[in-house]
Amino acid sequence: MTHEGTNAIKVSELLILTSRFEIIKMEDHENFREFDAKLMDIANSSFNLGETILNSKVVRKIFRSLHEILRAKATAIEESKDVDSLKIDELVGSLQTFEMTLGSPKKAREVALNVIKEESLSFKSEDDEKILEGDFTKFAKKFKKYMKFRKPKKKSKDDKNWKNSIGKEKKRRRNV
Repeated sequence: MTHEGTNAIKVSELLILTSRFEIIKMEDHENFREFDAKLMDIANSSFNLGETILNSKVVRKIFRSLHEILRAKATAIEESKDVDSLKIDELVGSLQTFEMTLGSPKKAREVALNVIKEESLSFKSEDDEKILEGDFTKFAKKFKKYMKFRKPKKKSKDDKNWKNSIGKEKKRRRNV
């Protein structure tokens, strides 16, 4: 993108680029190479408009904008090297190499989420089993107590007639 137009347009485009630089973050679905391409596009467009973004500012922006998966490597780089003198290409190379050894961030994140989901499901099922077991035990105790203290039911004529009809049916079967 080259500068065409008045100074007001140039200032406006620089403000937009500055805003894009400030808000850019590595998206969940993208790998580091894609993020780096977007960041370098902003830096190069800014340079073409006459404003250079300092190397150290770009390096610090990369450190702040990474996925959680890449932050461990970024922290190790920050602790072992002087961030102000670190070259962008050196940082990008280290992070791309690290990302390739891990695989894509999306796959690594999916694996991590699946493990967490399986663990939480197993905890829930164990807890649910304990709760159900406890509920069943309470129910059995209450039912036993109920059966022990309930008054015996008086037999009605219908009950006697029903029992007699069953007895008569059994006798008929034996005789047949």
